[in-house]
Amino acid sequence: MMYRTCTVAIIGSGPAGCFTAQFLAKALPAAEITVFEALPVPYGLVRFGIAADHQGNKGVINQFERMFSQGRVRFLGNTRIGDAVLLQDIRRNFDVVVKATGLSEDKPFALLSGSRHVVGAGRLLRALNSYPFSRGERASLGPFGKHIAVIGNGNVAMDAARLLAKTAAELVGSDIHDPTFHSVGASRIGAIDVIGRSEIGRAKFDLSMLKELIALERVSVGMHGVADDDPCEAAQILRAAAARSSTNGLQLDFHFNTEPLLVDERADGASLRLIDKARQTSCERSYTKVVTAIGFEEDRTTACGDADGVYKVGWARRGPTGTVAENRKDARLVADQIIADLQAGAIQPGKPGHAVMEPLLAGRAVSFAQWQAIDRHEREAGTGERCRVKIDNIQHMLDVAAAVGAQPVPQVALA
Repeated sequence: MMYRTCTVAIIGSGPAGCFTAQFLAKALPAAEITVFEALPVPYGLVRFGIAADHQGNKGVINQFERMFSQGRVRFLGNTRIGDAVLLQDIRRNFDVVVKATGLSEDKPFALLSGSRHVVGAGRLLRALNSYPFSRGERASLGPFGKHIAVIGNGNVAMDAARLLAKTAAELVGSDIHDPTFHSVGASRIGAIDVIGRSEIGRAKFDLSMLKELIALERVSVGMHGVADDDPCEAAQILRAAAARSSTNGLQLDFHFNTEPLLVDERADGASLRLIDKARQTSCERSYTKVVTAIGFEEDRTTACGDADGVYKVGWARRGPTGTVAENRKDARLVADQIIADLQAGAIQPGKPGHAVMEPLLAGRAVSFAQWQAIDRHEREAGTGERCRVKIDNIQHMLDVAAAVGAQPVPQVALA
């Protein structure tokens, strides 16, 4: 069948893009598949979004490594679409184009929009995952102080609260970015309030995430906004934790069915009024930092936005929600649609693919072999306490990549 010889470009090397490549490579044995990535390093959400202390959840990288190692799928890092390569170049030279870009920005917190006392949980998690922010962006996280509010009660909120509450000993085996962890001053945090607008029975966190958080060494648990006879499992778990908590260590208070309102903002933080919507009571609390985990919004700065004839997968298709497993399911749906379109003749193969792109990418793209050099460098830099020490600077990544082939030219500006 002629359609099996088609050329495929996938823009984005996160889980949605890699799963799509995997499914297409299996279904179309003769297809030429190229995965483009703006950063010099692959795996997107898995590398920078899954919490640094959840290494088991990052294990999906191993199957992507095998896929690229087999040579059926080509990785081209350090290639931002819109810089060295335009979307029209991709569309002109590949039979199938898939947009799998997933990195999205934290939704702004309307009560403290633009405040230096607010940081999005997504940005915090990326910083703790060694995302190559500029020096200025990383420094702007600054010390968090002693009393933190985490707004939201989904799994991202649980991740943020857990990483801020952990001791150094509890982070052994992770690949957390130590400079960020120390600059945030997590060890000096004395209290964290997790504030959610929904009732406890409708909270979006997984119970396993809740249990992991309240089991931490220095945590004492409190619960507010929950009826004494609420039978849901989360309420039972928190009641039991509160009953056995001491007053030592870090105080972790959960506020459900609670509406936060701004009282005032000062040089050293902000005061919020927490309104218990069921009881119509309120309390006022002062925070040195507010971490928002209220969702993400699409990054509109990408140059490969909506275009006719471009398939979308993962967050690019569904919006910035969903786990790695959900991205896999979505990738299968999109791969099946591509195969169906090829079989129906809606796609006419014959475009040259990567061969025509090589002159545009000479001296720019990071190959899979060069990524492997970066990977080895990070693993070898790991100590007994860290499984790897990730490179947090794009130029450093490219310098290490130069050990295998030519020195790539920086393509991503993170100023």
